[in-house]
Amino acid sequence: MAVPERRAKEIEAAVLPALSDFPFQERMVELIAAAGNSNTEYDLLELPSGDTPVDAVLEVSVLGVGLHKLEKALQIVTVVRAQLLEKDTGTPIVLQNLQHGWRAFGKKKPERGDVPLSREEIDGYLSVLSEDIVDMLLLMDDFSARFPALWGYEDLGLLPKYPKPKWSFFGKKFKAVTVDSLQPRLEWVPFPSPRNTAQDAEGRLNEIGPVLYDLRIWRIGAEEYQPVELVYERRGLADPWHAVEQPLEPGTSYYWAVRARFGHGGRTTVTRWTISFTGFFPLKDSLLTMRAGLYRFSTPQ
Repeated sequence: MAVPERRAKEIEAAVLPALSDFPFQERMVELIAAAGNSNTEYDLLELPSGDTPVDAVLEVSVLGVGLHKLEKALQIVTVVRAQLLEKDTGTPIVLQNLQHGWRAFGKKKPERGDVPLSREEIDGYLSVLSEDIVDMLLLMDDFSARFPALWGYEDLGLLPKYPKPKWSFFGKKFKAVTVDSLQPRLEWVPFPSPRNTAQDAEGRLNEIGPVLYDLRIWRIGAEEYQPVELVYERRGLADPWHAVEQPLEPGTSYYWAVRARFGHGGRTTVTRWTISFTGFFPLKDSLLTMRAGLYRFSTPQ
């Protein structure tokens, strides 16, 4: 059942003023600069067509922020134009127009006194969005981003092996599969997979350097469509599996995602984070991580 019209108007009245009062453009510029300056992986930047390092400028423009109707919720969507320019000439190296969805509001009416959308929450979301934009423009390219998983669903990135996703046709979402431990051994299909190799008609996968993996785990919050807290992260894993090194909370649901990183053309590049669009998110043109489509698991009691 869709969100009733009366509830939709209540959401709009509560949320839109907070969005209109927030300095999105100014804060995005600050956060983009911080993300770019804090990660040494971005130092090796080269033109896609050659081997010459370039001095580049990253520009971002917030084109709009508003509410988008999902099947059972209204979701805040930010439309952003991000481009990488050669500093001396202003020539665009990469240009992307992006739609990025985040906090969703459903049919349930908030309790009296609840703050529907705080400035701290907006700022936290923009930090995530800024990191995604910088990663996409400086660590992803047409080569690394073009390998969908294609496993019967509309997936991107590396497919989970354990816990194996279970689809709920009744709920139109992936179930939170219960793992066997508070420190589960998460596994995924290694990159490149046989399907990736079959897609690589030019044989460019033969040119990549050693493959490493990044892993992230988020605790799922009260809202169905959005993880709220990154609780675990590891970068540069050598194997397509990882035993979580610190106990997670018992009886708790989590999202998780992995991506591959490797050398290609003299620079570090990455694949997209693991994600499924099935049943979750309609804005399929965005190249950013749709956290609503992350796979999930639950820990035992």
